[in-house]
Amino acid sequence: MKKRSFVVFLLVFALMVSNISFAAIEDNNKAANDLLKASINRIKARNVSSNIVIKFSVDEKKAIEKGVFEYYTKDPKAMVKYLNTILKKFTYEYNVNLVTKEGYKDTFKLNGVTGAYYDKKDIIEGNFYFKPWEFGIGSDLLDGVYALNLKDMFSDYYINSKIFEIELDDYIKALTKTDKSYTKLVNNLDSYKNVLLDFYKVRIEDIKNDDISIKIGSRKRNIDVKKYKLKIKATDMIDNVIKLLEVARDDENLKAFVIDKMNDIEKVAIKNKDYEKFGVTLEVFKKGMNEVRETLDVYWPTICDSLINKYYDIYYTFDDTEYEVYISVDKKNVVRRVESDINIDHVVISVVQDFNAYGNDVKVEIDEKDTKHNLAEMFKSHYSSNKGEFMYEYVKCIIKIFESDGFEKLIKDLKYYTKILPSDEREEIKTQIDEAVNAIKMYLPMLLMNY
Repeated sequence: MKKRSFVVFLLVFALMVSNISFAAIEDNNKAANDLLKASINRIKARNVSSNIVIKFSVDEKKAIEKGVFEYYTKDPKAMVKYLNTILKKFTYEYNVNLVTKEGYKDTFKLNGVTGAYYDKKDIIEGNFYFKPWEFGIGSDLLDGVYALNLKDMFSDYYINSKIFEIELDDYIKALTKTDKSYTKLVNNLDSYKNVLLDFYKVRIEDIKNDDISIKIGSRKRNIDVKKYKLKIKATDMIDNVIKLLEVARDDENLKAFVIDKMNDIEKVAIKNKDYEKFGVTLEVFKKGMNEVRETLDVYWPTICDSLINKYYDIYYTFDDTEYEVYISVDKKNVVRRVESDINIDHVVISVVQDFNAYGNDVKVEIDEKDTKHNLAEMFKSHYSSNKGEFMYEYVKCIIKIFESDGFEKLIKDLKYYTKILPSDEREEIKTQIDEAVNAIKMYLPMLLMNY
């Protein structure tokens, strides 16, 4: 096995370690402690329902300083106001429900709804689902659900499909079980805790009591929260990851834990004879696993240093722009909302993520009776008639988007709010909008005829 595989494994493992309970955090700084515990409680949650709303705007000061709109208008301030008037009515949203309950039949199930909206009217909206080896998308714009089963796709292309017979639950249980190495690791996490606490301590600027409205199923509910205001730079977050990796580099308990997990993986693979699904013998498999263990044992610091260097490369691609982040925590010390404004060049991306439900309140329902179109079948051959069927549906969707209430309202507002712009630019922009829309409406039906 190549060393690159070990790095990938370490990344996966790092995600798993982030779920370890920090039960013994000392109260040396209550605000940092509480926020850290709340963040960990969110990460540990097996089942979660989350809603994200994304909005966009233009940073007037930066846009004017950089002369972004000077080529397009003689009044850049008016252009920024025009764009922001339109953008404040536009939102991109998605809701995701994820269940990863222990012993769940399919290991995990996920479904959700996503869409783009203008002035609360649909431009496009669709639903999706994921479960092991399969995902699907659907919408009112589509005839049924378009699903891709990876087992079908791989078997169609003569790729070994036996790997899909592997019982993922067996490996998840092996990786998450409590044993001596796990206990020793959990009881010696002070260095990691200190890095995380130091990160929060210096960045919490304000705390206040507040109430927010979240959605549980079809019901809206107000909950009392404690809202933390933080000032964070992208470089701060990367630097924090680097510090955690520096601790991990010298952590013999973590190394021992990883090696123990490799042993557990090997035992499951031998018991289930999963190595045969990859076309290797037991002898070759054991030899490969021994090489992995030996490499981890000898090159653990080198692997961590390699990751640290990669994060340093990323670090130097960011500037020192500081962002405000608001984290709302409920009375059970669980994160309920995260709000942030991210300024990229002269574009501001505002993100509000609500964590509506945890645990047994989260439901994932995938209607197996829906009419399904098999994407693997459609793309089996470049020249298949099924591909034409897919393209026909695709073009129909685009036509419906341009006929949607949200898009029609957007076009009306794009023309109406030109009154913000200099008088000699208004009619020109209106004409350009009409020409673009008419060209699209004429071209798409013609394209449809080709399928």
